[in-house]
Amino acid sequence: MLWRADQVLDFRLRKLPLGILVAGMITIVALAPRHAAALPLYARQTGQTCATCHAAFLELTPFGRRFKLGGYTLGGGDWKGPPFAVMLQPTFTNTQAAQPGGAAPGFGVNNNFVLQQASLFTGGKITDNLGAFIQGTWDGVGHSFAWDNTDIRVAKQININGHTLLWGGNRQ
Repeated sequence: MLWRADQVLDFRLRKLPLGILVAGMITIVALAPRHAAALPLYARQTGQTCATCHAAFLELTPFGRRFKLGGYTLGGGDWKGPPFAVMLQPTFTNTQAAQPGGAAPGFGVNNNFVLQQASLFTGGKITDNLGAFIQGTWDGVGHSFAWDNTDIRVAKQININGHTLLWGGNRQ
């Protein structure tokens, strides 16, 4: 028997409980891609957009490299609140057949929702010459916390015979 794609989709959707379908649709709408912005704490600190520092995911522009080398201390934004940002990675797993004994320790035999990762970011300007980028992540599957990234930088500009020298160091 040949099935058309729309028949297969209709068959699969009828097998899903309505509640799961509605929850999935709400999740898709809530997590739909939006206009990208820089790590919110740096965007608020500098008043810049993501494209100022990033050419692509994780790739820094010359301005972004200078911001990092300068110890994350550039100002220009008007935000006065605490320097925090959060990233959540929720997942939902549904398999065609139940998994005897559960998908993993602590999980049911099917239809498992888990907050796979939750990262908290902080950083930015600490003093005129000291700044940081710090990320800690909760692993919802392994039930553990780890420091993912820690970059604390000190940087200072000095002029020597009409040339600007940026010196400093970092601790990762």
